[in-house]
Amino acid sequence: MKGSSDMAKGESFASRMMRRTGVLRHVFGPAAVGDLHEPVKAPTDEQRREHENQMSQFTVEKLPNGQVYLVAKDPTDGSNLR
Repeated sequence: MKGSSDMAKGESFASRMMRRTGVLRHVFGPAAVGDLHEPVKAPTDEQRREHENQMSQFTVEKLPNGQVYLVAKDPTDGSNLR
């Protein structure tokens, strides 16, 4: 039993998980991390227009608990999930 032998060695759950994720890191590579000192890039006018065009297809609905979600203006296009 591998699990009982690990516990017998006194290795904690967190240590076992870190070892396993370390092995996965060799397969998938490290997480992508950006530079914290890099300036924030503002969207271009074209990106803004594209975003506004996409958002114009939806209306924003708010539930009494404060949750906000999007609903397609044209329900026949299949984008509504409800």
